[in-house]
Amino acid sequence: MVDSISGENVQIDADAIPSVIDITFEGLSENFPKMLFLLSIVAWLALFTIVLGVKFLSGDLSWLLGQWWLYILFIAPIGVFYWFSGALARSKSYALRELDIHYRSGLIWQKIISLPYNRIQHVEVESGPVERYFKMVSLKIFTAGGSRADMSIPGLTPALASKIRAYLIEQGDLGEAA
Repeated sequence: MVDSISGENVQIDADAIPSVIDITFEGLSENFPKMLFLLSIVAWLALFTIVLGVKFLSGDLSWLLGQWWLYILFIAPIGVFYWFSGALARSKSYALRELDIHYRSGLIWQKIISLPYNRIQHVEVESGPVERYFKMVSLKIFTAGGSRADMSIPGLTPALASKIRAYLIEQGDLGEAA
C-alpha cells in the first residue's frame, strides 16, 4: 500500500491480514446431496448396462446367473456413491461478507474463491432439468475479461439464489434488473 502523504510503500504485517479460514460458510440446499446421489446412480447404471449389453450381444448369458460376485459388484458402489454424495455436498459452501463473496469446494484438493463485489460485472441464476426436479438452481458470477463464470455456486434454492443475486447487484452497483 502506498502512503498518500509520503509516497512510501508501507510494509504490511502478514499476521494482521484477516484469514479466509475464519469465515463462517453456509451450506447448500438439503436436496443437493440427493441430486448428486441420483446422478451417480444414473451414471453407474448406464455403465453397467453397457457392459451387460456387450456381454448380451456376445450370446451366452448362462454365466450371469452363477456369478454372485457380479451382484456385489453392482450393489457395493451404491453405498460408496451415497457416502461420496454427502461428503461432496458438505465440502461445498459459500459466505457473504460486507465487501465480498466466497465459495469453498473440494474434498481432496480444497479451494476457496473470493470475489469482491466491486469486481462483479454480471450475475446469472441457472438451472438444468435435474436441478429443477430437485427445486435447485446455480448462481453464476462473472467478472470482467472472461466468457466463463468466475464463481458458480450450485445447489441453492431459487428463492435464496434470487435474494443473493439481488444483493450482489445492489452491492456491485451493476444496474441490472433484479
